[in-house]
Amino acid sequence: PYAALIVDAHVEQVRREGHVRATAALWVVGVTPEGYREHLGVWLGASESEASWALVFKDLVARGLRGVTYVVSDEHLGLVAALQRYFPEAVHQRCQVHYLRNALAKISSEALQERTLVGLRDAWGAGTREEALGRLAQLITTLRPDAPRLADWLQDTHPETLACYALA
Repeated sequence: PYAALIVDAHVEQVRREGHVRATAALWVVGVTPEGYREHLGVWLGASESEASWALVFKDLVARGLRGVTYVVSDEHLGLVAALQRYFPEAVHQRCQVHYLRNALAKISSEALQERTLVGLRDAWGAGTREEALGRLAQLITTLRPDAPRLADWLQDTHPETLACYALA
């Protein structure tokens, strides 16, 4: 059994059938109930589509994967849909590293990027979900005058980064 999965992909240029094509390398790391990480495999797919991820999860389940209660990944729609199909009971945590990169890409000011970075890390370091929500609300309030689009995006999406508090 693996209590948690860490799931991601990266795109590589791969020579297939005489052509170089963008190919998604889909990978999964399992975390045992004791906290040890184990590499479960890498699969190649045409993209990060639901169909590609479904083949990965189907293979893992066929190999005996069970006990998954928590999954960390980015928010790729195909990935999330396949996760919901194969592990509907698992809590899904949006990867905070991916989320932080997405947030920083929405602003060009280095000062605002630093405020955002510090504010998000502070919120995610909170001892409780309620405390994290309060810190995020404060961050959004302070960013709104200078970066209203970022503040709106944070308001709409920040709960996706707090599923880790379900583990406590």
